[in-house]
Amino acid sequence: AQPGGFHYTNPHLLRFLIEHVWMVERPELLITVTGGAEDFHLPAKRMELLMQGLTEAAKTMDAWFLSGGSDVGIMKHIGEARNKYSIKTPLIGIATWGVVKGRHMMVREPVTQGSPPIRESMAVDYEKATKDMEVLEESRQINGEGAPSKSVNLNHNHSHFIFAHDGSSGEFGAETALRGHLEACMAHSQDATEAVLHSLERQGLGWQGMNITGVQNAARRPASAIPAVCVCVEGGPGTAATVHAAVSNDTPVLLVRGSGRAADLLADAVLADPFNSEEDGGANLAPLRAALIWVKQGMTMERDKSSLSRFASSIPDSPLQGDQQGSGRDENLSASPPDCKAILEQYRLVSEKDKEGAHVRLLEQVVRCVESNLCTVFDLDGDEANSDTLNGALLKCIINGYKRRVEKKTLTQEKRVKRTLRLVVSWGRVDVLQEVLKTLIIDEKNKHSKTVIKSAMQDALVDALGYGFAEIVESLIDFGADLHVLHVDQIQLWEELRLELELEHGATKNASYFASINVAGTNSLPTNLASITLPQVTNLASIT
Repeated sequence: AQPGGFHYTNPHLLRFLIEHVWMVERPELLITVTGGAEDFHLPAKRMELLMQGLTEAAKTMDAWFLSGGSDVGIMKHIGEARNKYSIKTPLIGIATWGVVKGRHMMVREPVTQGSPPIRESMAVDYEKATKDMEVLEESRQINGEGAPSKSVNLNHNHSHFIFAHDGSSGEFGAETALRGHLEACMAHSQDATEAVLHSLERQGLGWQGMNITGVQNAARRPASAIPAVCVCVEGGPGTAATVHAAVSNDTPVLLVRGSGRAADLLADAVLADPFNSEEDGGANLAPLRAALIWVKQGMTMERDKSSLSRFASSIPDSPLQGDQQGSGRDENLSASPPDCKAILEQYRLVSEKDKEGAHVRLLEQVVRCVESNLCTVFDLDGDEANSDTLNGALLKCIINGYKRRVEKKTLTQEKRVKRTLRLVVSWGRVDVLQEVLKTLIIDEKNKHSKTVIKSAMQDALVDALGYGFAEIVESLIDFGADLHVLHVDQIQLWEELRLELELEHGATKNASYFASINVAGTNSLPTNLASITLPQVTNLASIT
């Protein structure tokens, strides 16, 4: 897959591949994990808390995990957690092709015109391939034939892999844009299955073993948006770039404070709240707050060369130093420039290989992440930090994302309320549900909003009954949900069931059966459907 440029890969095509060729069932939640691409130390208790919280959320919500796919850092830990807790959650690695060790073994010779069709899959003994590569590199070093290549192994606990290639070798980051586009496609775009299928059919393209009938049926089904959240653990400048790409695509981000480096920098920046004049963020964060304010001033100045040059002359390590610059510091800037490098050194985000201006550019990305209001902080050192509170923090992070999208007018208030309540109910968190309902009822004063909330609560009540969540049912009724929603329009129900059966089995097979049933003007269901009852909740008797 190509992340951009002339050979840009459409994320809808990738989604089609995952769902209809790999046959990975559509998720109820997308959890994308980003962080250190190198091994990092985190106390065992903290790592256990983190992995347990993420896997519990994945099991609850039938989620997909996305990661960088390599056998180092957070990607290795999430793979090991998937294996340890024996969860079947798909874990899809999106990796840069140019850094994958043993990648030459996964390249098939191109099929030329007249060649026989490929009848079998290409199996690769990846472990053997990587060991052979390591032996080869070691012998080359002994013989003085060059330094080891910059490559990483793939983590064998991942279920699927997508490789992004921009033509480079030994350079990470080619996957960042592609990954962000796929996340946005899953979370915000309408399902394009039918359009992709028509395009493939028109061009005579496809994949071996693809179930065309199944895809056609899936294309007819309405598909709702899939909630997505990015979890940031440790990491370097590349991780900050990934978080920036996520918020740019309106994906909410959970920053795990206490995991180190980029995650801590971003979390501290959010807590410092540099753009709220009523907050100071605490004395410990004062230097970071001042630096972010300074960088923000430069970003919002008039972008002509002279003003930008004067700004550059005031900041150590600016990419514009050495160019034609003004004679003095701009009078609109603060009195003393920050030492960006010194601030980033506190987070171990400075390297001898850093290019000129890298430190300012990193802080600019931090500013944009803070301004997005899409970042939520979870503190591993907090008094109440455990897997349950992490689980709740993930949910609240997604809810915050819905709220911010309404502010940006990319989501209607009605959809926000409905998605929020249905998500909380399916997650099974009665504590979060009560918080959300209290906030909605307090915040929404006008008649239209009350109508929206009422309708959303009725839908949530039906969902809660289906899941068997008695406490949630009770809370919804306490807040005004009405049990009259359980009165069934049987004619409409039967029409919906008939449509569902046609999609499942085809109209021809069931034509004679349907023809024998006359539902017009009757309130009774066919006898073979008379036994259908509402999902039972064993302790509903306690609800008043």
